[in-house]
Amino acid sequence: MKRTVKKHFVVYFVAIFIIALLFLGARFYASQSQERIQQAKQEAAEQSQAEAESRLTKVKVAEIIPVPFTDILILPGTVVAHEDIDLAAKTSGTVEWIGVKEGKRIKKGEKLLQVDITSTKTKVAEARANYEKALKDYERQKKLFNEQIASKETLDNAKTTLETSQAALDAASVSLEDGTLFSPISGILDKRYIDPGEYINSGQTVMKIVDIDQVYIELPVPEKDILYFKKGQKVKIEMSLSGQESCEESSETKGQEDCQFFTGVIDFVSMTADSSTRTYLVKVIVKNSDHTLRPGMIVRARLVRRELQEAIAVPFFTMIDREDGKAVFVVEDGVARVRPIEYGTFQKGLVEVRNGLQIGERLIIVGQRNLVDGEKVEVTEDLTPLARQWIAEGKDLSELTLDILR
Repeated sequence: MKRTVKKHFVVYFVAIFIIALLFLGARFYASQSQERIQQAKQEAAEQSQAEAESRLTKVKVAEIIPVPFTDILILPGTVVAHEDIDLAAKTSGTVEWIGVKEGKRIKKGEKLLQVDITSTKTKVAEARANYEKALKDYERQKKLFNEQIASKETLDNAKTTLETSQAALDAASVSLEDGTLFSPISGILDKRYIDPGEYINSGQTVMKIVDIDQVYIELPVPEKDILYFKKGQKVKIEMSLSGQESCEESSETKGQEDCQFFTGVIDFVSMTADSSTRTYLVKVIVKNSDHTLRPGMIVRARLVRRELQEAIAVPFFTMIDREDGKAVFVVEDGVARVRPIEYGTFQKGLVEVRNGLQIGERLIIVGQRNLVDGEKVEVTEDLTPLARQWIAEGKDLSELTLDILR
């Protein structure tokens, strides 16, 4: 009986031990499984974060620094002769002689044309004879009056006749002189409208004389800009020889081949605006001794509105188009932030920013095209040192190499 009880106890104990082992084994297995699950989750999260980081838009930035900036207004202008005269005949008659051919240079006071004055000479001779006769009559009547032989009325009549004949002689003499035309200015005989042997009338235009040793560049300046410009201010003028819209002075070889540059001075600023265009006429005088500039040519003028020592300016290619205007992107704590801007003029690849940016902000130079406001970005390069170098050397940012902009 005791042996049977003992046997049952051993069996019971073994069963409990086995159950305990099974329970502990299950607990251990469950713990190991949980650890593997947590590790797998952690690895998945790390992998997801790594993939997310690898998908961040890579950008290049540059700190916004104050730069010297020249605010320039570029306008088309028309070349006009310094002096342009349509010379008219002073008397009627047949053209007897013309001394200068078209295209020749003439001097002020040079004889240009002679009208046949044969009939005028006859009139002058007749007028002179009448004058001399009237003079003798007047002197005789004056003597008789002094001797109290002739009346005062007779003397007055003689004096009137003398004055009338004097006026007739003067008029005939002027007509005689008017038969010869002299150049009122120095210049070029640009056009000749008559030939020897033709009959011309008084007041008829016979020649055009132009002086283009100096020329005017006439500029239509908008109302909002006219107050920037004064007489005596220097202006740069560029003329394209190849038909291109503008010339770039930074490219010396190209500039010499395709463009010519001149320096002029503002000579006149209109006080009233054109009623149709609301623009003011500004005349710039330019020396033109080699006659490169011809009346009627179209040139471009660069007028300086303001000289700024510490302006905010950004490369033109950093601007993006938005429905409400232009904008750029800056980086703040790894996040791209859009900045709507108000911009001004262009200079050497830079655009003046009048409103919307602050000095010290980090401007996105490369990678801004597909960004949205608030998007996280990865800054791969800071181009501030390069920007400082280019600005210090006065280089044109439009000439940045493609590898920098990738």
